[in-house]
Amino acid sequence: MPPDIKHDYYLNIMDWGKTNALAIGLGKSAYLWNSENQKVVLLSQVSGDEYPTSVSWSEDGKTVEVGYGSSTLRLYDAESLKPIRWLYGHRGRVGSIAWNDHLLSSGSSDQAIINHDVRTKKSKVCTVKVHKREVCGLKWSSAGTKLASGGNDNLLYLWDARKMSTSHHLYRFNNHCAAVKALAWCPYDYNVLASGGGTVDGSIKIWNLQKGICTCSTETKAQVCCTIVYRGF
Repeated sequence: MPPDIKHDYYLNIMDWGKTNALAIGLGKSAYLWNSENQKVVLLSQVSGDEYPTSVSWSEDGKTVEVGYGSSTLRLYDAESLKPIRWLYGHRGRVGSIAWNDHLLSSGSSDQAIINHDVRTKKSKVCTVKVHKREVCGLKWSSAGTKLASGGNDNLLYLWDARKMSTSHHLYRFNNHCAAVKALAWCPYDYNVLASGGGTVDGSIKIWNLQKGICTCSTETKAQVCCTIVYRGF
């Protein structure tokens, strides 16, 4: 196990960026690792009871967002390594993040999803609170029109980007019997989503969102922490 990596299923502390660099949270620090020159740089370091609970690259590879156990989010310039701004609104640790161009969605142990427009001074666009336990998975579709959210309440929600402020979801699926953290959109079919369940569940499910049905379920006999749909699927 890498040094200081937290043994916590609900955290999302590794993410690859467009520039082929890895952002990772270890202990109380966040680092960037350049896969081409093998160089590691310290992005941030906190003290006390604080620690990184999520990391995520922006789509253009210029910004890294780090969520923390204290409920805050910080945006860093990936080149200068300096903080750009702080985002607030949650009341619990921020364990999941998803970018959609200038829109940053965050999920927390306070059961809420917050959409931030990082271009504006007052960044909060809307707050959605339908999950009954921690929001541990968030993923925007490639087209940026739909958001999938998974929670420790074993539920999977699908959202229309245009209607999130009304808290009206497209679908609510309860087919999993453990936390839904692993989410992945099909890169060539925007109506296909894969989801993975936690230890008790251990299944990967494929969803047809045009019809709102599960088309396939595969048992892995293990905790599903991450899913990726590749083009040969």
